[in-house]
Amino acid sequence: MSENSTENNAPVEAEVVQEVTTADSNERTLGLVCHLSLFASFIVPFASFIIPLVIWLMKRETSQFLDATGKEVLNFQITLLIASIACCILMIILIGIPLLFAIAIAAIVFAILGAVAASKGEIYRYPFILRLIK
Repeated sequence: MSENSTENNAPVEAEVVQEVTTADSNERTLGLVCHLSLFASFIVPFASFIIPLVIWLMKRETSQFLDATGKEVLNFQITLLIASIACCILMIILIGIPLLFAIAIAAIVFAILGAVAASKGEIYRYPFILRLIK
């Protein structure tokens, strides 16, 4: 009996994943912009948070792909903010400086990986982040 329930659930889960990851070229482009908005914050403060927030708020009800991508990017940005504040506090004992550089490198790498996944229409799940927006 448990085999039947497992077999019945498998196709349903596959359909949900397929439905979420189906994205047209416009949605993939906006997802790419969400992930790459990290680099905009080098020029405009808080752009890495504002850009994905605006895209997510505008498209969350019409696109499951952008809903999931926007939440993931916003959670990533919130986690980066918390980690950066912790590193600034830890600069008092000098360990915050190398940790801040490590966080910056990881953020750049993860943003690029997310952008590549978004360009393929896939939802990228950032590792090691707090998922505060559900």
